[in-house]
Amino acid sequence: TTTGLVDAERRFLYHSERKRTWESLLGIGLDAALPDRRPAGQLATSGLFRTTDHLVSAESVRLGSTTAQPLTLFRAVPIREVDRPVREFFLWVGVTGGTVLVLVVGLAVVAARQLTSPIYQLRDAASRLTRGETPPPLRIETNDELEDFATDFQSMAEALAGQRRQLEAVVSE
Repeated sequence: TTTGLVDAERRFLYHSERKRTWESLLGIGLDAALPDRRPAGQLATSGLFRTTDHLVSAESVRLGSTTAQPLTLFRAVPIREVDRPVREFFLWVGVTGGTVLVLVVGLAVVAARQLTSPIYQLRDAASRLTRGETPPPLRIETNDELEDFATDFQSMAEALAGQRRQLEAVVSE
């Protein structure tokens, strides 16, 4: 950030970057001290304007009697400094959004596995039963209708296996 005080002849009376000694300000004109920081002639007027890389605020100031020529007080702030909080905000939004996205996807994968695993177990047991094999005992504990269905399916598979054994015994006799 640069702060300066310029007289009517556009010479510096104060410049925040070159304020060590009075001699450091001698011979510095406005154009040399603020290269590419102002459009031509705009600093002499009051107001807020933007250059290619700075945001500049200038204000006409009168010191002492009203007959004295006004001075111009200005402050030039680099655009990157003005935009830094916005960039930081977008960075935090991106990091937070990415973290939330990863968590949501992770929870969705876990939930999908918990929902589909019992269904695949039932499908495999039904496939074995169709081929005439005895399916292994189902261990589905979901505390919902799917667990009730698995219990009923297991009972049906055991009853069917019992009937198949009786039928084979009758055929072998």
